[in-house]
Amino acid sequence: MQDMIWYQNSSHGAVSLTGDGDIQELFEHALHTIHPWGVRGAVEGSAEALNYTKAGSREPHDANDSSWKTSELYLAFKEAIDNGVFDPSGYVTDPLNDPEQFMLATIEYTYILNFSMWEMGKEFWPDKNSDGDGILEGEWSETASTAVGVLAENPLGYALFNTYFAPVLSKPDFTTLRSMFQDNDGGLSGYQPDAVSAQAFLWSSPDESNQVNSDVAEYLTQEMLITSSFSDTLVPVDIS
Repeated sequence: MQDMIWYQNSSHGAVSLTGDGDIQELFEHALHTIHPWGVRGAVEGSAEALNYTKAGSREPHDANDSSWKTSELYLAFKEAIDNGVFDPSGYVTDPLNDPEQFMLATIEYTYILNFSMWEMGKEFWPDKNSDGDGILEGEWSETASTAVGVLAENPLGYALFNTYFAPVLSKPDFTTLRSMFQDNDGGLSGYQPDAVSAQAFLWSSPDESNQVNSDVAEYLTQEMLITSSFSDTLVPVDIS
């Protein structure tokens, strides 16, 4: 598990009663998980480029091995800090050198970068500027909350997103989100389930390799399926 998906009770202990607050909270924590464990590895070269951790591991990089400091993620992250776009000092002290702090800070950085490229932060971040746009005052440059702003202030981050994130993730429709999440826990999901097809699950006995447990098979086929009202073709599935 990378992160919790919070809904009514936010990660900061407050109870959200706004639909926009729910959207921001849910997407933030979803992206905290999807970015390092879903986006990474989906596009050729991304396992090395998005080096939140050692490749193929949840373990942080070795502090005495500087090779992790040459990746595209590291360089984009460093550029954002050097240019004053991103300031993670509220929760880490040395993310450019400490590999555990690097992992924590870059997971936050890519979430904010993603929100800015989609202009989702402007829409849903709870703190607002004088124009009513969402901001992360002190942590992220207000002028980098659009793709154009990211290109100007953090061009390596702009390239990183378009190379590895954009081919994998689709920007959600804000109108649809607001119909799903409304103030005071209102809104409708609009979810329409697919028709359910009956399946007979036949699994191998743990002590007889590749042999179907006859007692289980007889129970599933004679007892469970007799009472089934489904008319779809049954699909045997061998679960080893």
